Amino acid sequence: MANPLAEANLIKVKYAFQIVSEAGLCLGIKAKDGVLIAVERSMECRNTPSQKIFQVNDNVVCAVTGVQSDASLLMKQALMSAERYESRHRRPMSCAEVAFELSDAKRTYNQADQLWTLAVSILYMGWDAKCCYQLIQSHPNGSYTGCKSACIGNKFDIVSAMLRQELCGIEAITLEEAKQLAIKVLSNSFADFSAANYEIATLQRARSRTVYDVLRGADVNKLIR
Repeated sequence: MANPLAEANLIKVKYAFQIVSEAGLCLGIKAKDGVLIAVERSMECRNTPSQKIFQVNDNVVCAVTGVQSDASLLMKQALMSAERYESRHRRPMSCAEVAFELSDAKRTYNQADQLWTLAVSILYMGWDAKCCYQLIQSHPNGSYTGCKSACIGNKFDIVSAMLRQELCGIEAITLEEAKQLAIKVLSNSFADFSAANYEIATLQRARSRTVYDVLRGADVNKLIR
């Protein structure tokens, strides 16, 4: 006999996935010397910060797509959890620990709320001494996985296929090569691709510290040319 509660949960999760698949694109690429994330700006954020990239702590940065209010709720929890964790353990949460924390929060919320699933997918980029550079992709249902490249949001299937094709047979690329690859894939997938409607951020190590940087429009234009 069918379980009405399980069926209702499946429907709302499918709806959340549909919302995310129609939202602004987020792309991630892990390199041997860093990690890159590129996000599509909304129309009202052209040439301004996208409000889709959040720094959780010194070593972890997230990019979100989907319902902005749901994303803001999760990012607030991430910041509070990271602060509590660092105060208790005297070290920052790792990328995997942040991904686990928010994925668990998604599952808990989804089970508690009968009407709505948090319609958010997240890309996490980070560094820690044990795993080095990390790129993790999570979905509205609370599942998450580590990856070499990832794409969430609008045209995710097309962009993901292009990334897999470009990286097939290549063990690792440099961060500079990842920047060029991101530009190539995005410009081939979106006719309106420009520095004005995409924000690109990187995370890498320099002088024994993690450096998070958002590329300026002029730097993105140089890559495009």
